[in-house]
Amino acid sequence: DMIQLHFPGNVAASCAVRINDAGEVLAIARDPKGNQQVFSWQRGEQVRQEVVSDLLLPEVDWNQLSRVNSSVTLIGSNLSSFKLSQELAKVSFAAKEEPDKVAQPIRMNGRGQIAGNLVNAERGETQAVVWEIRLPKLEETLREVVSQVHDKGADNTLNTSLTEALAALENNDYETAASSLNTFLDDLPNITIPEQTRARWAESVSQSLDRLSHFTILH
Repeated sequence: DMIQLHFPGNVAASCAVRINDAGEVLAIARDPKGNQQVFSWQRGEQVRQEVVSDLLLPEVDWNQLSRVNSSVTLIGSNLSSFKLSQELAKVSFAAKEEPDKVAQPIRMNGRGQIAGNLVNAERGETQAVVWEIRLPKLEETLREVVSQVHDKGADNTLNTSLTEALAALENNDYETAASSLNTFLDDLPNITIPEQTRARWAESVSQSLDRLSHFTILH
């Protein structure tokens, strides 16, 4: 999913410069006269202006920025593993509704959120955006297990753990999702369910945890 950041006032260009694990994005916007302002954004909130000392103002080379090609290597050492590099190489960051713009991912946090820009090279324009990596196959697997848990009439704690994990995934909160899945695995041996069924559920949830770990460093 891609979210375009909309800034107040007369903005000629904008760029995202970093994102933390809370999902807070720091971005720079420039007006037609070249004046720059710092803004921050988090999901569910409006873009807000920040007061930052000139000494702390991130330096942005707007000309260089508008010439950079799309590449996940721009995220560089911010990636937690080579496996993640391979996974992201399969992802299309392009905006389908704006095919003339080049996607430029820059920084990724531990929640599968990537700050970057859409670049119109011909006009030398950049626009700050945030991509949120979705894991639909993983979510589908967990929903299937939820359905099976419900059908077997298993303890509600199992259902609660999986439901919490799914809600966390929808919010790109990978650590909470992983914690909930680990709770499910811890509780599973205490449930009176045939061993074959428990083994199948444990395998599905363990595989989901493994895939989730490719996208973040889980503590």
